[in-house]
Amino acid sequence: MASNEKRVLVAVSRDGAGIARLLSVLHNANCRITVVAPPGLELLSSRFCHRHAVTWNGAKGVVGALTNGEFDRSDFDFAIIADSEILELLMAPGAPKEAKVWLPTSGPAAAGESFLLATEFAVSAKRLGLPVPEFRLACGPYQVLKAGQKLGFPLRLRPIRNRSLQSVRIIENAAMLRAASRTIPAAATAVLQRHVSGIRVRTNALMNNGFPLAWFSWQSRVDSNRGTSSRFFGTAYDHVDVEPVLHRLGERTGFTGFCGANWILERETNLLYLLGFQPFPTEPIDAGRKVGVDFAAALAQLMSNASTVQRPGCRQEVINLSIFPEAAIEAVKKRSGALLLQSLRDAPFDDLRLLAAQLRRLVCTCLRPDATALNPPTQACLGIEPSSNLGTQPASLL
Repeated sequence: MASNEKRVLVAVSRDGAGIARLLSVLHNANCRITVVAPPGLELLSSRFCHRHAVTWNGAKGVVGALTNGEFDRSDFDFAIIADSEILELLMAPGAPKEAKVWLPTSGPAAAGESFLLATEFAVSAKRLGLPVPEFRLACGPYQVLKAGQKLGFPLRLRPIRNRSLQSVRIIENAAMLRAASRTIPAAATAVLQRHVSGIRVRTNALMNNGFPLAWFSWQSRVDSNRGTSSRFFGTAYDHVDVEPVLHRLGERTGFTGFCGANWILERETNLLYLLGFQPFPTEPIDAGRKVGVDFAAALAQLMSNASTVQRPGCRQEVINLSIFPEAAIEAVKKRSGALLLQSLRDAPFDDLRLLAAQLRRLVCTCLRPDATALNPPTQACLGIEPSSNLGTQPASLL
């Protein structure tokens, strides 16, 4: 390893639209990358993955590898927890004390937890004065029905302990609310939130102890009037509320690393509402270069303690963003040749092994239209017998 190379550990349990391309950003920041993950993930095809420590049993196996002494946090200059399942297990009340060293927050664990849980996020954000849609808390089916009727339609419903990856129900009328309330256990608490119709906006950021070093936002080209939007193609976007809200989120969490925020831009009022904070990398980090934000340079400066702030430089210019292969899959479904060509410009031609894996997924998804665009590999599909082993096999060099 070169003397000026930085050692980075990436812990991940499933494929994501942004995580595979994150490795090229780390490579450009002069990092040597160790990935702790189950076998079969798409990002493991990347030529920028220098070492793969094989784990089993999904996120539990990754957490086991991080906490059983196989890895020492002091051996790495930077660590990235790349999905919410791993972060959730590291922050669980019964997690071993070794888990705390891997947390990407400098504040109390409860602060980060409040941004993982739907209800705690809404309550905490409201206390900070952040612009979140109006919401109500309700316990049991009767209160859910009563609170929903007061809040009005359409609204979003999810249990209090429901994690960010689980489904959120969009309730459009009283009949749907009555049916949904009957599925809520008597002692369960749920959050009901006004469903704002408008345009989805996503922000990708890099923070250092809660201070935003680099970020940019983009908006979907598809309206979310009925809860539908495309995560994989849109235009670069900027709004005056993004930067101050990012600072408030950073102050609350003390977060260090790549993160993201979800917003909704209400069409009638042009107000930007905060929907959620993701304390892990989101798509598309590598697209920042198109709007003048170099995350690789920002990360290199962060690790050398010489950070400068990078703001998006496209306040007037419209820049299209399309994430390959997800936008290509969408283009095939919509039979849009223009979108297909645009998505191909985003293909990782500098990483041919990753490109081959993504092209394989593109072809398979197009041949099976009912298949999910991104499916995490399971032990069954890999031909592996289920195991309770939470550790790793001997790490292998790629």
